[in-house]
Amino acid sequence: MWWTKVLDWTDFSDPVSGFELVRNTVQQANLIDAFHDNDRFYAVVLTNADPLGPGEADGQGFPEGSGGANAAKYIFKARILGPKSPHLFLPDPCLLSEANDTDAAMNAIHQHTTFFGFIDSGGDAAYPIGAGDIVEVELERGWFSYNLERGIFIEVVSSKGTGATATSNAACATVGSIFGSLTPAGFGNFSGGNGATFNCKESPCPPRDDPTFSKCRTPTYPNLPKKATNFMKYSESQVISAIRASGQSESIQKIMWAIIKKEQPKLSFPANNVAGIQLDNRSGFAGATEASFDYQTCFRDNGGDQRIFAGFDTLERGMKVFGSLIQGKMKVFKSLPGSSPSGDADVMTWNYYRSWNTAFSPDELTSLKSTGQVVRGSRTYERNWNATKNSFISSFTKWQSV
Repeated sequence: MWWTKVLDWTDFSDPVSGFELVRNTVQQANLIDAFHDNDRFYAVVLTNADPLGPGEADGQGFPEGSGGANAAKYIFKARILGPKSPHLFLPDPCLLSEANDTDAAMNAIHQHTTFFGFIDSGGDAAYPIGAGDIVEVELERGWFSYNLERGIFIEVVSSKGTGATATSNAACATVGSIFGSLTPAGFGNFSGGNGATFNCKESPCPPRDDPTFSKCRTPTYPNLPKKATNFMKYSESQVISAIRASGQSESIQKIMWAIIKKEQPKLSFPANNVAGIQLDNRSGFAGATEASFDYQTCFRDNGGDQRIFAGFDTLERGMKVFGSLIQGKMKVFKSLPGSSPSGDADVMTWNYYRSWNTAFSPDELTSLKSTGQVVRGSRTYERNWNATKNSFISSFTKWQSV
C-alpha cells in the first residue's frame, strides 16, 4: 500500500512552510472527533485512473517493492461522500459538469484529494477505475483533521462481486472526459508528503500575500478588517507570558506550550495566528465568533490556493483563542499530572498521538508505546514515543525555568 509521513513542522526551517502546513487541518477543527476512529470512506471518482509509468512514482510516497510483483501504480481524484464529508466545503465537480460549466468543474476537481494506489493484475482489483465509480479510500490523520491533499485507494465498491463496468454516478461519469491526465507530466509537480505543489505559470510569480483579497473567496466575516500577512517572531519568555495570560488552567497552558514548541520551534507566527485558524469556511470556526478576531489576511499556500486566515493585534489575543481550542480538546486529552517534566511529558505524548498529530485509540497508544508502531489492517504507522517524550521533557523543563 501507499504510505506517507504525517508532517511535523520541525521538518521545516522556513516560517512560511510551517504556516502552509495548516492547510486542510484547522479549517475543520473537530473533523477527527466527528468521525471518531474512522479513516476509511466511500468516495465517487472524479477522473479516470491514470497509470504511473517508470520513474513517475518517484517521490509520490510509494515505498520500494510495495504492491506485489504484478501491481500497477495508479492515481486519480475523488470526492468523499456522506453528510459529514470533509469535501462538503468544496464545489461539486459532478454538478458543475452536468451544468456544462467545464471551467468551473476543472477548477473544482483540482481542489479535491488525489488518491494513489496499487491495482493487481487479477480479481476485483483489476476493475478499471473510471469517473463515476464508487470506491473505498483511506485518509491519513493529521493535526486536527485529515490530510486532504493525498489519500490511498483501497478497492472499488460499485462493482464488487458483480464484475459490472457501468458507472455508479452518471453526473460524475462525464467529468473524466474533460479533465485529461493526472500523471506528473499532465497534472504538475508533486512533492513528497504535502501533496500537489503550486506551479506558478506567471513570470515573475505574483506575491503569496494579497491584502486586496481579490484572489480569496468570499470571507465568512465580510466586515472584519483586511490586512497584509506579517510574521511576528517572539522569544520563549514572550510566548510563555502570552500563554499564561490566556486564562486557561496550568495543565492546558503547558499543553499549549508543548505543542507550539514542538511544531513551531522558531516561534514565528503569521498575524499572531499560532493555530492556523482559517476564516473562509461557511460554518465559521468552532468555539469562536467574529469578535474573537481582529482582522483577516489572504495568503497563498503551497497548494496554490488563496486562503483567508485570522489575524490578531497581539500575541495574547491569538493565544486566548488557541487556549479555547485546546480546552475543547480536553474531552479526549488527559490533564497533565504536574509531578515532574518526565511525568507530564509521558501524558503529553499520549495526548499528542491521541488527537493531535494522529488520532490513535487508547489500545493503539498502548501498542505504540511498547512497540513503536500501530497496525491497522495492511498499514503500519510508526512513531517514536521516547523521542517525542524527550522533546516534551525539554519543553516542560523550559516552562519551569521561565
